[in-house]
Amino acid sequence: IVAIASFPDFNQNNIEYYLNSTNNELYNRATAAYSPGSIFKIIDAAVFLNNPDLIEEDGSEYYYCDGYIRAGGNIFKCASYDRGGHGELSLTEAFAHSCNSYFINMAIRSGYTELIHMAELFGLGNYTGINEQGIVEEKGNLPDPKAYYSSGDIANMSIGQGVVMATPLQVADIVATIANGGIKNKINIVDSIVDRDGNEIKKIKVHKGQRIISKENSQKIKGMMEAVTLYGTGKAAALKDFGGAAGKTGSAETGKKDVVHAWFAGYFPINNPKYSIAVLVENGQYGGEVAAPIFAEIASEIMLRFD
Repeated sequence: IVAIASFPDFNQNNIEYYLNSTNNELYNRATAAYSPGSIFKIIDAAVFLNNPDLIEEDGSEYYYCDGYIRAGGNIFKCASYDRGGHGELSLTEAFAHSCNSYFINMAIRSGYTELIHMAELFGLGNYTGINEQGIVEEKGNLPDPKAYYSSGDIANMSIGQGVVMATPLQVADIVATIANGGIKNKINIVDSIVDRDGNEIKKIKVHKGQRIISKENSQKIKGMMEAVTLYGTGKAAALKDFGGAAGKTGSAETGKKDVVHAWFAGYFPINNPKYSIAVLVENGQYGGEVAAPIFAEIASEIMLRFD
């Protein structure tokens, strides 16, 4: 990790002032668990691509979106509901436009076991490891794979709602894993301990990587994430002047009326990924409109200053 931030900020010399603040300035949102919303569709895509009964090799599986889908006696609306649906979509198009109907349909067909297993491989429901390096973090949450889930439960799971919870740090790691070609690396926030003269006393950083999806499937998901910024919901994060960016938007309902968290998570530059960033805006409503521009601003500054 080269940078991590949580806002609103606080004055470290006056901690007492913030102890009873309703703004929760002392709460580290970067390592706190939230509903990931449509960010979870990265996990979905990895599951679908792994199942030849669902997706053809060329990714040409199509589905007609009417703007909603019925599951478990409930109606799940798509963002396209008010205009009558997205119409016929391929997997890449459904990912780019974040079509709930497409992903719910496919998730119900695949079942919940593989969804949970893939989410575990990507690190959800577990610590990233920075807790071992002095930073308090939450594990997030995943459904119990041994429990029974209705089609409605699976629908919620597939769009990152219900009991599914993830931290912004975990989300950044999901994106980094895709950018790394399917290899999940160990997260570190401390490199080493040095003395006042800069001499290394103790090495802390752990180098460890594990392949969790094939390079081929990772490349396909990269293509989907590129489509998000080219013509999908994340065009505000395109980063055209700095080699382009790829990512995924999310707008996560919270169970509280009208409170929707905005997400954008992505990597850049496209052809030679160096950085992954996750942006969460509490009650930001729309990831593509609120979180994506923040991602673009941060990424642009990084490219201007360090590349």
